[in-house]
Amino acid sequence: MRNWKLLVLAFTADAKLFDSNYGGINSTEYITPSELVRVPFERVVNKDAGAQFGAIGADYVSATLVGTIGVGTPPQPLVVLFDTGSSLFWVRSSQCTSSSCAQQRSFNNAKSSTYKTTNGGTQQVTYGDGTQVICTVNSDTVTIGNFAIQGQPLCEATSIQTTTANLDGIIGLGPSTAQGNVGLTGDNSAADVFQSLATKFSTNNAIVSFWYNLQASPTAPAGTSGEITFGGIDPSRYTGQITWFVIFNCRFDSVSGQPHWAVNLNSISIGGNSIFSSSLTTFIDTGTTAFVLPTAIVKQLNAKFTLTNNGYVIPCSQAASLSPVTFGFGNSGLSITLSGNQQVAQISNNICLSIFSSPPATLGSTGQQYGIAGALFINQFYNVFDYGNNRVGFATPVTSLPSISSNSSLPQQKNNQEATKPWLLLLFISYIFL
Repeated sequence: MRNWKLLVLAFTADAKLFDSNYGGINSTEYITPSELVRVPFERVVNKDAGAQFGAIGADYVSATLVGTIGVGTPPQPLVVLFDTGSSLFWVRSSQCTSSSCAQQRSFNNAKSSTYKTTNGGTQQVTYGDGTQVICTVNSDTVTIGNFAIQGQPLCEATSIQTTTANLDGIIGLGPSTAQGNVGLTGDNSAADVFQSLATKFSTNNAIVSFWYNLQASPTAPAGTSGEITFGGIDPSRYTGQITWFVIFNCRFDSVSGQPHWAVNLNSISIGGNSIFSSSLTTFIDTGTTAFVLPTAIVKQLNAKFTLTNNGYVIPCSQAASLSPVTFGFGNSGLSITLSGNQQVAQISNNICLSIFSSPPATLGSTGQQYGIAGALFINQFYNVFDYGNNRVGFATPVTSLPSISSNSSLPQQKNNQEATKPWLLLLFISYIFL
């Protein structure tokens, strides 16, 4: 989860997914492991109500979902964000001296019998809202579901400069690189969970899949909002075929050099009328809330909305009458059409907020613009991140309410800052428009 994130997709009955043969790849070539690692999503963590969407940061997860992992032996439960927009795995250390670490859950390495000092070096990452994390790479056993990763490198954060402290850490699930990230010093592959998945399941099944439960209510109990699957694809969570994208430019976007799950967005139309027909590098990011697009495009998409301090809003009674918006991606022939109701998120009895947001004025070191498909867009799909084959897949999710079961023995942790109505707050605080 770096400065901006993009494609988090979920599919509802109104969204239209058109499959095509993309290099002859489809879901039938996958052999699902006999035992997948499943982690249920927990309650939404809400960022400080004074925060702005334009400043995406390490703990900006207002529309994203988190899960519990265990670090050490015995496992110390921590609530982390599973973030496809970054590659570093860090947790809050009990030795953190920052004010934001006070009275927060943390990892105490002195209480773990399997902890090892590896002198893996110091990492420093700065997120878009100014949040800065400084951590030191060592190793310990990390438990995800029923999957215990022995000797997993992790970065212990001793300094976290932020205005909020909702998360205990982040598991970066972005494509890794031994050359490091922009905003991240050193070798981020030193704390790369995907490498461990490749060792556990083989490279072909170094896969993380996301299923979002679109029928979960705003006050749904912890663990019922969705599910992350490690090690393969769960056919019970989607229907039809998976449409695949080989990630853009061999894991490196042309904007910053940071590895991203990125595809090309090459067309946008409103009610059949084209408003964009070029090429826009678009990041698929589970750690970002909105669908972030260049300001000129956002203004056209939100032409029927009213701009307020809280973002572009519209009476919910008018949402259904909004013209459908269709997005075309790459050369795959994939088109995604959102109905009017899918273009908004309800924040009060009759006030709905647009899911489309503008980015900062300058993006990346070159100032080049790009997009970020965030959770409010991609949660309409079953998402597959295939590390071994450098590709991302989308399929129509099962929209009924199947049971969600974890094969983790870890106790479910409450977030450091609970919200009575997380899906209401989650968007009210989400936007800045430039």
